[in-house]
Amino acid sequence: MNRLKKGMCVCWILALAVLGQIVAPVGQLAAADNSLLRQLSDEIASVSEKAKPAVVSIITTTIRVQRSYDPFEQFDQFFSPGFRRYYRSHPPVERRQRQTGLGSGFLIDSQGTILTNNHVVKGTDELEVVLADGRTFKADVVGSDPETEVAVIKIAGKDLPYLELGDSDTVKVGNLVLAIGSPQGLPQTVTSGIVSALNRSSVGITNFADFIQTDAAVNPGSSGGPLLDADGKAIGINTAIYTTSGGSQGLSFAVPINRARHVAEALK
Repeated sequence: MNRLKKGMCVCWILALAVLGQIVAPVGQLAAADNSLLRQLSDEIASVSEKAKPAVVSIITTTIRVQRSYDPFEQFDQFFSPGFRRYYRSHPPVERRQRQTGLGSGFLIDSQGTILTNNHVVKGTDELEVVLADGRTFKADVVGSDPETEVAVIKIAGKDLPYLELGDSDTVKVGNLVLAIGSPQGLPQTVTSGIVSALNRSSVGITNFADFIQTDAAVNPGSSGGPLLDADGKAIGINTAIYTTSGGSQGLSFAVPINRARHVAEALK
């Protein structure tokens, strides 16, 4: 009996030793995984903080002029010539209605050149750019291209923060990306995702046929903001989403920065 007990003790000791050899690496692996996650989290935060100062909100104003309807015109035959001359001598009243919109953009040099979308600035009468630090500038449209949805606007500034442009030809499906913009009027909003597909066409935006598709959340107000790679370089201009609800459904599309760069140079 004593020999049996001693044998069982030895077996338990061996079992615990083996278990220790298994558990220790698992614990070390978990610690390593946590370290990698923390490192990734810190890198995303660092890229975001460096990029946000160069991302701007664009407030657009469109002025509509409405002329008051002449209530007597269709009843001319019922009024005397003198009365008709009186009310016709007074010009119709004009009412000016101001309609505002919101979009995003990003500085690409220190002198105030901004990339955004054509549909953000199309038909606007006034443009106002708000920087991340709260400074506000009037902006002028340098040029825009409806075919590619690229627009260039300019503010009078110097020594401004700006984004470095990346190489969209090197982007691969699965790459981590960040999107920054002003969705629903909430400036400096950062979202993340991956590149879901490349060279997307027939998405109902323009004839342009090589959008970068991502699952980063993009909502109304984010149009014109940058799509960033893991190095914080702009690889695209967030342009449109596919949605049945009006909000993000994980299907957003960006103009590749190589094409945008070419168009911007031509516009300038």
